[in-house]
Order: sequence, then C-alpha cells, then structure tokens
Amino acid sequence: MTDTLSDDACGAADGSLRNGVQRPAERPDRTGDAAVRLRLVQVYLTPGIDEFLRQTRSTAITSDLDVTASAVVRHAMEQLMATTSPADLVGLLSSPKGQSQRKRGRPRR
Repeated sequence: MTDTLSDDACGAADGSLRNGVQRPAERPDRTGDAAVRLRLVQVYLTPGIDEFLRQTRSTAITSDLDVTASAVVRHAMEQLMATTSPADLVGLLSSPKGQSQRKRGRPRR
C-alpha cells in the first residue's frame, strides 16, 4: 500500500473509507523494511500553514507526485523529533514567544 491518503477524499478505490471511518494506512518505515501503521489524528492549523500545505500539494501535482498534507506533517514531525526533546518543545511552547493563545483549549462562542 502506498502513502497516498488524500486528506480531501470521500472514498478511495481500494475501499479505505467505509462508513465514515478511514482504516489506518501503512507506509514503509524509514529505519527498516517493516511497515508502520498510521493513525488518523486531527490537528488545527493556522490559515498560513494551511495555504502552505495547499501550495505544496499543488506544486507536487504539477510534477506528477502525490504529496499530502499528512506526509508533510509526518516529515516535519520526524525532523522536529530528531532535533528537539519533548522537554525542550514544552519549554518553547510555554514561553511567551511560543504562545499564540492566552487561554487553554479551543475558543468558546
């Protein structure tokens, strides 16, 4: 199975989306030949990050490649994990410079 889960797809030819639930995909592990199970998660992105991901996908399509937002996020997380410890990341996000919201959680209406 390839790493081409579409973030916008309502259904795939291989039936990976049934009853609104997407089965976990598999992709080759970068450290070996074993396949790694992917888990569906939800993240909130700023409009600027979302636009960057859309431009990346558009550029990839013109090169006849399938680069999903999920693949970009996985790549970015792998780079972050290689260079930053969880404690360092918590310290960065808890500093005034790293905080984008003053309150915890999603804004309420």
